[in-house]
Amino acid sequence: MSGRSGAKKRLFWFITYDTFHAMSTKQPRVMVVLEKPLYRWVRNLAKRDGLSLSSKLRDLVREAYENYEDRYWAREGSRRLKTLKRSAALSHEEFWKKADL
Repeated sequence: MSGRSGAKKRLFWFITYDTFHAMSTKQPRVMVVLEKPLYRWVRNLAKRDGLSLSSKLRDLVREAYENYEDRYWAREGSRRLKTLKRSAALSHEEFWKKADL
């Protein structure tokens, strides 16, 4: 949660498989099974960058998400361009005049 005063922080409870005790955390957890070559690659990246495996995997997933999102909006933009009626489109200046901001 952002810096809103009075906002409740949500805690997630997880039982770790190897220790069988409850662990309180602010972030949800994911267990991932990797093939050995992929595990070694991530481990080496984490060592190189001075990060934990969890942090490196989080960064890699975040980067993959951003790439996925970029591809989605590129496809969506192409789809919208096909149906765009140029005669109904507004120029930059016309838009901001209408927006009255």
